[in-house]
Amino acid sequence: MKRVRLLVLASVAALLVLVAALDLSFVSALATTILVVAAVAGFLWLLWRLVRALLWSVGRRLTFSYFLLGVLPIPMLALLIGVATYLLAGFFLGHLYRDTARDLQAELAVLARA
Repeated sequence: MKRVRLLVLASVAALLVLVAALDLSFVSALATTILVVAAVAGFLWLLWRLVRALLWSVGRRLTFSYFLLGVLPIPMLALLIGVATYLLAGFFLGHLYRDTARDLQAELAVLARA
């Protein structure tokens, strides 16, 4: 039964790809939209199956610790790099502002003497 269902889905997908390649304005756009929605739905379904398999084999507590040790440091590192970049940009901008203000003061002093 699963093979028949998979064969029907593959046939419909192949038919939609052929219709999308015909370059008919509305029909091709509709076929492309259906293909994209089906691909996203299939990806989400596979992701759900992967999460269920991981939770079944490992357990919720161990999965949470894997998340804390393996996935969470990546956004934390990105946040740390972003904060460091922001601080360095402020530091360099302060130096540029100081140099510009010093140059403007020197120029005004020369103009005032003249």
